[in-house]
Amino acid sequence: WSDGRPGDGWRCRYGRAILARLAIARPHGVPFDELLADVWPDAPFAGARNRVHVAVHKLRRVLGRDGARLVTVQNACYVLAGPDLVDVDLDEVLRCLDRGRELVGAGDVEAAMAMRDAAVAQPMGELCEGEHGAEWIDRHRRHVTWRLCDELHRLGDAARRHGELERADAAAQRALQLDPADVVAHRQLIQVHLAAGRTDLAREQFRRCARVMQSELGLAPLAETSAQLDEAS
Repeated sequence: WSDGRPGDGWRCRYGRAILARLAIARPHGVPFDELLADVWPDAPFAGARNRVHVAVHKLRRVLGRDGARLVTVQNACYVLAGPDLVDVDLDEVLRCLDRGRELVGAGDVEAAMAMRDAAVAQPMGELCEGEHGAEWIDRHRRHVTWRLCDELHRLGDAARRHGELERADAAAQRALQLDPADVVAHRQLIQVHLAAGRTDLAREQFRRCARVMQSELGLAPLAETSAQLDEAS
Protein backbone atom coordinates (compact mmCIF):
# COMPACT_ATOMS: atom_id res chain seq x y z
CA TRP A 1 0.00 0.00 0.00
CA SER A 2 1.11 3.54 -0.74
CA ASP A 3 -0.65 6.81 0.06
CA GLY A 4 -3.46 4.79 1.62
CA ARG A 5 -4.26 2.79 -1.51
CA PRO A 6 -3.07 -0.50 -3.04
CA GLY A 7 0.20 -0.14 -4.90
CA ASP A 8 -0.06 -0.22 -8.68
CA GLY A 9 2.39 0.06 -11.53
CA TRP A 10 4.38 -2.99 -10.38
CA ARG A 11 5.26 -4.04 -13.90
CA CYS A 12 8.94 -3.68 -12.99
CA ARG A 13 9.69 -6.94 -11.20
CA TYR A 14 13.08 -5.58 -10.21
CA GLY A 15 11.38 -2.81 -8.26
CA ARG A 16 9.30 -5.40 -6.40
CA ALA A 17 12.39 -7.47 -5.68
CA ILE A 18 14.32 -4.44 -4.40
CA LEU A 19 11.45 -3.45 -2.09
CA ALA A 20 11.26 -6.99 -0.70
CA ARG A 21 15.04 -7.17 -0.22
CA LEU A 22 15.10 -3.84 1.65
CA ALA A 23 12.11 -4.84 3.79
CA ILE A 24 13.82 -8.04 4.87
CA ALA A 25 17.03 -6.19 5.76
CA ARG A 26 15.31 -3.44 7.77
CA PRO A 27 16.40 -1.68 9.97
CA HIS A 28 19.73 -2.24 8.22
CA GLY A 29 20.52 -1.17 4.70
CA VAL A 30 21.68 -3.25 1.75
CA PRO A 31 25.00 -2.35 0.07
CA PHE A 32 24.93 -1.70 -3.66
CA ASP A 33 26.97 -4.77 -4.61
CA GLU A 34 24.86 -7.07 -2.41
CA LEU A 35 21.64 -5.70 -3.89
CA LEU A 36 23.04 -6.21 -7.37
CA ALA A 37 24.11 -9.80 -6.62
CA ASP A 38 20.71 -10.72 -5.17
CA VAL A 39 18.39 -9.04 -7.67
CA TRP A 40 20.56 -9.41 -10.82
CA PRO A 41 22.68 -12.51 -10.03
CA ASP A 42 23.59 -13.24 -13.66
CA ALA A 43 23.94 -9.70 -14.99
CA PRO A 44 27.38 -8.38 -16.02
CA PHE A 45 28.82 -5.76 -13.72
CA ALA A 46 29.19 -3.29 -16.59
CA GLY A 47 26.36 -0.82 -16.40
CA ALA A 48 25.20 -2.30 -13.11
CA ARG A 49 25.11 0.97 -11.19
CA ASN A 50 22.81 2.55 -13.76
CA ARG A 51 20.60 -0.55 -13.73
CA VAL A 52 20.11 -0.31 -9.96
CA HIS A 53 19.52 3.45 -10.04
CA VAL A 54 16.84 3.10 -12.74
CA ALA A 55 15.02 0.34 -10.84
CA VAL A 56 15.12 2.33 -7.58
CA HIS A 57 13.85 5.43 -9.39
CA LYS A 58 10.88 3.44 -10.76
CA LEU A 59 10.23 1.97 -7.33
CA ARG A 60 10.14 5.41 -5.72
CA ARG A 61 7.74 6.60 -8.38
CA VAL A 62 5.39 3.67 -7.76
CA LEU A 63 5.51 4.33 -4.01
CA GLY A 64 3.98 7.74 -4.60
CA ARG A 65 4.71 11.20 -3.28
CA ASP A 66 6.82 9.89 -0.37
CA GLY A 67 8.88 7.52 -2.51
CA ALA A 68 12.12 9.47 -2.06
CA ARG A 69 11.64 9.36 1.74
CA LEU A 70 10.74 5.67 1.78
CA VAL A 71 13.82 4.44 -0.09
CA THR A 72 16.97 6.36 0.76
CA VAL A 73 20.74 5.97 0.53
CA GLN A 74 22.68 5.98 3.79
CA ASN A 75 26.36 5.07 4.18
CA ALA A 76 26.51 3.62 0.66
CA CYS A 77 23.49 1.39 1.39
CA TYR A 78 19.91 1.48 0.16
CA VAL A 79 17.56 1.68 3.15
CA LEU A 80 13.81 1.26 3.54
CA ALA A 81 12.15 3.73 5.91
CA GLY A 82 11.18 2.72 9.44
CA PRO A 83 7.79 1.57 10.79
CA ASP A 84 6.52 5.14 11.12
CA LEU A 85 6.31 5.24 7.32
CA VAL A 86 6.34 1.62 6.13
CA ASP A 87 4.49 -1.26 7.80
CA VAL A 88 5.94 -4.73 7.18
CA ASP A 89 3.94 -7.67 8.55
CA LEU A 90 7.09 -9.66 9.32
CA ASP A 91 8.32 -6.89 11.66
CA GLU A 92 5.43 -7.39 14.10
CA VAL A 93 5.81 -11.16 14.07
CA LEU A 94 9.51 -10.94 14.91
CA ARG A 95 8.88 -8.26 17.53
CA CYS A 96 6.42 -10.54 19.32
CA LEU A 97 8.84 -13.46 19.15
CA ASP A 98 11.71 -11.38 20.53
CA ARG A 99 9.52 -10.10 23.37
CA GLY A 100 8.39 -13.64 24.14
CA ARG A 101 11.99 -14.79 24.42
CA GLU A 102 12.73 -11.88 26.81
CA LEU A 103 9.77 -12.86 28.99
CA VAL A 104 10.94 -16.47 29.18
CA GLY A 105 14.32 -15.22 30.34
CA ALA A 106 12.58 -13.14 33.00
CA GLY A 107 10.64 -16.18 34.23
CA ASP A 108 7.20 -14.93 33.11
CA VAL A 109 6.18 -18.03 31.17
CA GLU A 110 2.47 -17.17 30.94
CA ALA A 111 3.16 -13.74 29.43
CA ALA A 112 5.75 -15.29 27.10
CA MET A 113 3.22 -17.83 25.81
CA ALA A 114 0.67 -15.05 25.27
CA MET A 115 3.24 -13.06 23.29
CA ARG A 116 4.12 -16.06 21.16
CA ASP A 117 0.43 -16.69 20.62
CA ALA A 118 0.20 -13.11 19.34
CA ALA A 119 3.08 -13.74 16.93
CA VAL A 120 1.44 -16.88 15.58
CA ALA A 121 -1.89 -15.08 15.16
CA GLN A 122 -0.41 -12.24 13.09
CA PRO A 123 -1.79 -12.27 9.54
CA MET A 124 1.20 -12.79 7.30
CA GLY A 125 1.35 -13.93 3.71
CA GLU A 126 4.15 -15.86 2.08
CA LEU A 127 7.44 -14.03 2.25
CA CYS A 128 7.90 -12.18 -1.07
CA GLU A 129 4.72 -13.78 -2.41
CA GLY A 130 4.77 -14.19 -6.16
CA GLU A 131 8.55 -14.01 -6.40
CA HIS A 132 10.21 -17.33 -7.22
CA GLY A 133 13.53 -18.71 -8.32
CA ALA A 134 15.78 -16.21 -6.52
CA GLU A 135 18.25 -17.80 -4.14
CA TRP A 136 18.06 -14.93 -1.62
CA ILE A 137 14.26 -15.23 -1.40
CA ASP A 138 14.45 -18.98 -0.81
CA ARG A 139 17.17 -18.41 1.80
CA HIS A 140 15.11 -15.88 3.73
CA ARG A 141 11.94 -17.94 3.44
CA ARG A 142 13.77 -20.88 4.99
CA HIS A 143 15.12 -18.65 7.75
CA VAL A 144 11.71 -17.15 8.59
CA THR A 145 10.04 -20.58 8.55
CA TRP A 146 12.77 -21.98 10.81
CA ARG A 147 12.44 -19.04 13.20
CA LEU A 148 8.67 -19.32 13.45
CA CYS A 149 8.76 -23.11 13.87
CA ASP A 150 11.46 -22.86 16.53
CA GLU A 151 9.32 -20.44 18.57
CA LEU A 152 6.26 -22.65 18.06
CA HIS A 153 8.24 -25.59 19.42
CA ARG A 154 9.14 -23.55 22.50
CA LEU A 155 5.55 -22.42 22.91
CA GLY A 156 4.28 -25.99 22.60
CA ASP A 157 6.76 -27.35 25.13
CA ALA A 158 5.96 -24.62 27.65
CA ALA A 159 2.20 -25.07 27.17
CA ARG A 160 2.41 -28.85 27.63
CA ARG A 161 4.51 -28.50 30.79
CA HIS A 162 1.81 -26.19 32.18
CA GLY A 163 -0.96 -28.60 31.26
CA GLU A 164 -2.32 -26.41 28.46
CA LEU A 165 -2.71 -29.22 25.95
CA GLU A 166 -5.02 -27.34 23.59
CA ARG A 167 -2.49 -24.56 23.19
CA ALA A 168 0.32 -27.08 22.74
CA ASP A 169 -1.73 -28.90 20.09
CA ALA A 170 -2.40 -25.63 18.24
CA ALA A 171 1.30 -24.67 18.28
CA ALA A 172 2.35 -27.99 16.78
CA GLN A 173 -0.41 -27.88 14.16
CA ARG A 174 0.65 -24.37 13.12
CA ALA A 175 4.28 -25.47 12.80
CA LEU A 176 3.20 -28.31 10.52
CA GLN A 177 1.27 -25.84 8.38
CA LEU A 178 4.50 -23.93 7.89
CA ASP A 179 6.61 -27.03 7.36
CA PRO A 180 4.84 -30.41 6.92
CA ALA A 181 8.22 -32.12 7.38
CA ASP A 182 8.78 -30.58 10.84
CA VAL A 183 9.69 -33.72 12.76
CA VAL A 184 9.82 -31.87 16.10
CA ALA A 185 6.20 -30.73 15.66
CA HIS A 186 5.15 -34.29 14.78
CA ARG A 187 6.75 -35.57 17.96
CA GLN A 188 5.13 -32.80 20.01
CA LEU A 189 1.70 -33.76 18.69
CA ILE A 190 2.37 -37.36 19.65
CA GLN A 191 3.26 -36.24 23.19
CA VAL A 192 0.13 -34.06 23.41
CA HIS A 193 -2.11 -36.92 22.33
CA LEU A 194 -0.47 -39.24 24.84
CA ALA A 195 -0.83 -36.69 27.65
CA ALA A 196 -4.53 -36.34 26.77
CA GLY A 197 -5.03 -40.10 26.73
CA ARG A 198 -5.63 -40.16 22.96
CA THR A 199 -3.47 -43.20 22.20
CA ASP A 200 -5.07 -43.96 18.83
CA LEU A 201 -4.40 -40.41 17.61
CA ALA A 202 -0.84 -40.62 18.95
CA ARG A 203 -0.25 -43.78 16.92
CA GLU A 204 -1.68 -42.20 13.78
CA GLN A 205 0.57 -39.18 14.26
CA PHE A 206 3.51 -41.52 14.77
CA ARG A 207 2.77 -43.16 11.42
CA ARG A 208 2.63 -39.74 9.73
CA CYS A 209 5.93 -38.81 11.36
CA ALA A 210 7.51 -42.07 10.20
CA ARG A 211 6.42 -41.44 6.61
CA VAL A 212 7.83 -37.91 6.68
CA MET A 213 11.15 -38.95 8.21
CA GLN A 214 11.56 -41.75 5.69
CA SER A 215 10.64 -39.65 2.64
CA GLU A 216 12.42 -36.43 3.63
CA LEU A 217 15.38 -37.66 5.66
CA GLY A 218 15.70 -41.38 4.96
CA LEU A 219 15.51 -42.06 8.71
CA ALA A 220 13.30 -44.01 11.08
CA PRO A 221 11.54 -42.34 14.05
CA LEU A 222 13.45 -42.23 17.32
CA ALA A 223 13.19 -45.37 19.39
CA GLU A 224 12.31 -43.16 22.36
CA THR A 225 9.07 -42.06 20.67
CA SER A 226 8.18 -45.64 19.79
CA ALA A 227 8.84 -46.68 23.39
CA GLN A 228 6.50 -43.97 24.67
CA LEU A 229 3.72 -45.36 22.50
CA ASP A 230 4.39 -48.91 23.74
CA GLU A 231 4.21 -47.76 27.35
CA ALA A 232 0.90 -46.01 26.71
CA SER A 233 -0.66 -49.15 25.17
